[in-house]
Amino acid sequence: MAAFVGLPGRAAYSSAKAGMLALTRVMAVELAELGIRVNAVAPGFTRTGLVEQALRDGSLQEDWMVAQVPMRRLATPREIAGVVRFLASEEASYTGQCLVVDGGWTVQGITARPDWLGG
Repeated sequence: MAAFVGLPGRAAYSSAKAGMLALTRVMAVELAELGIRVNAVAPGFTRTGLVEQALRDGSLQEDWMVAQVPMRRLATPREIAGVVRFLASEEASYTGQCLVVDGGWTVQGITARPDWLGG
Protein backbone atom coordinates (compact mmCIF):
# COMPACT_ATOMS: atom_id res chain seq x y z
CA MET A 1 0.00 0.00 0.00
CA ALA A 2 3.05 2.22 0.32
CA ALA A 3 2.76 3.10 -3.37
CA PHE A 4 -0.62 4.72 -2.69
CA VAL A 5 -0.33 6.44 0.70
CA GLY A 6 2.34 8.58 2.30
CA LEU A 7 4.00 6.73 5.17
CA PRO A 8 6.42 8.80 7.27
CA GLY A 9 9.95 7.45 7.28
CA ARG A 10 9.27 5.08 4.39
CA ALA A 11 10.50 7.08 1.36
CA ALA A 12 12.73 4.34 -0.08
CA TYR A 13 10.18 1.58 0.50
CA SER A 14 7.30 3.63 -0.94
CA SER A 15 9.38 4.64 -3.96
CA ALA A 16 10.23 1.01 -4.67
CA LYS A 17 6.57 0.01 -4.49
CA ALA A 18 5.52 2.87 -6.79
CA GLY A 19 8.30 1.85 -9.18
CA MET A 20 6.89 -1.67 -9.33
CA LEU A 21 3.53 -0.25 -10.39
CA ALA A 22 5.18 1.81 -13.13
CA LEU A 23 7.10 -1.28 -14.28
CA THR A 24 3.83 -3.23 -14.38
CA ARG A 25 2.24 -0.62 -16.63
CA VAL A 26 5.21 -0.33 -18.99
CA MET A 27 5.58 -4.10 -19.31
CA ALA A 28 1.84 -4.42 -19.93
CA VAL A 29 2.08 -2.03 -22.87
CA GLU A 30 5.26 -3.58 -24.27
CA LEU A 31 4.12 -7.20 -23.99
CA ALA A 32 0.44 -6.85 -24.93
CA GLU A 33 1.06 -7.48 -28.63
CA LEU A 34 2.61 -10.82 -27.67
CA GLY A 35 -0.52 -11.76 -25.74
CA ILE A 36 1.28 -11.52 -22.40
CA ARG A 37 -0.67 -9.94 -19.56
CA VAL A 38 1.12 -8.08 -16.78
CA ASN A 39 -0.81 -7.09 -13.67
CA ALA A 40 -0.02 -6.41 -10.03
CA VAL A 41 -1.63 -7.06 -6.66
CA ALA A 42 -1.29 -4.56 -3.81
CA PRO A 43 -2.22 -6.44 -0.65
CA GLY A 44 -2.96 -4.64 2.56
CA PHE A 45 -2.16 -5.99 6.00
CA THR A 46 -1.98 -9.77 5.60
CA ARG A 47 -1.49 -12.33 8.35
CA THR A 48 1.72 -13.88 7.00
CA GLY A 49 4.47 -15.58 8.95
CA LEU A 50 6.54 -12.40 8.83
CA VAL A 51 3.65 -10.31 10.16
CA GLU A 52 2.99 -12.86 12.92
CA GLN A 53 6.65 -12.63 13.96
CA ALA A 54 6.51 -8.81 13.97
CA LEU A 55 3.35 -8.90 16.09
CA ARG A 56 5.07 -11.20 18.59
CA ASP A 57 8.20 -9.06 18.85
CA GLY A 58 6.21 -5.82 19.09
CA SER A 59 7.47 -4.19 15.89
CA LEU A 60 3.86 -4.23 14.61
CA GLN A 61 0.71 -3.60 16.61
CA GLU A 62 -2.34 -5.59 15.55
CA ASP A 63 -4.86 -3.25 17.19
CA TRP A 64 -3.54 -0.34 15.13
CA MET A 65 -3.41 -2.39 11.92
CA VAL A 66 -6.99 -3.63 12.32
CA ALA A 67 -8.19 -0.08 13.11
CA GLN A 68 -6.92 1.04 9.69
CA VAL A 69 -9.07 -1.49 7.84
CA PRO A 70 -12.84 -0.87 7.59
CA MET A 71 -13.33 -4.67 7.57
CA ARG A 72 -11.56 -4.68 10.98
CA ARG A 73 -9.37 -7.68 10.24
CA LEU A 74 -6.17 -8.64 8.48
CA ALA A 75 -6.32 -10.44 5.16
CA THR A 76 -5.38 -14.09 4.94
CA PRO A 77 -2.76 -15.38 2.52
CA ARG A 78 -5.52 -17.49 0.94
CA GLU A 79 -7.52 -14.36 0.11
CA ILE A 80 -4.55 -12.73 -1.59
CA ALA A 81 -3.75 -15.97 -3.42
CA GLY A 82 -7.30 -16.03 -4.79
CA VAL A 83 -6.75 -12.63 -6.41
CA VAL A 84 -3.43 -13.77 -7.88
CA ARG A 85 -5.08 -16.96 -9.15
CA PHE A 86 -7.77 -14.89 -10.86
CA LEU A 87 -5.21 -12.62 -12.53
CA ALA A 88 -3.30 -15.66 -13.80
CA SER A 89 -6.46 -17.22 -15.23
CA GLU A 90 -7.96 -16.76 -18.67
CA GLU A 91 -10.90 -14.98 -17.01
CA ALA A 92 -8.60 -12.00 -16.43
CA SER A 93 -7.98 -11.10 -20.03
CA TYR A 94 -6.90 -7.50 -19.53
CA THR A 95 -3.50 -6.14 -18.64
CA GLY A 96 -1.78 -3.25 -16.91
CA GLN A 97 -3.89 -3.23 -13.76
CA CYS A 98 -3.11 -3.17 -10.08
CA LEU A 99 -5.74 -4.78 -7.88
CA VAL A 100 -5.74 -3.25 -4.42
CA VAL A 101 -6.75 -5.89 -1.88
CA ASP A 102 -6.64 -4.04 1.41
CA GLY A 103 -10.07 -4.38 3.01
CA GLY A 104 -10.71 -0.69 2.35
CA TRP A 105 -7.59 0.71 4.02
CA THR A 106 -6.71 3.12 1.20
CA VAL A 107 -10.33 4.29 1.02
CA GLN A 108 -10.32 5.18 4.71
CA GLY A 109 -6.71 6.41 5.00
CA ILE A 110 -4.49 6.23 8.05
CA THR A 111 -6.58 7.08 11.09
CA ALA A 112 -3.65 7.71 13.45
CA ARG A 113 0.10 7.26 13.25
CA PRO A 114 1.60 5.05 15.95
CA ASP A 115 5.05 5.82 17.36
CA TRP A 116 6.54 2.68 15.82
CA LEU A 117 5.73 3.89 12.29
CA GLY A 118 8.37 6.61 12.58
CA GLY A 119 8.50 9.91 10.78
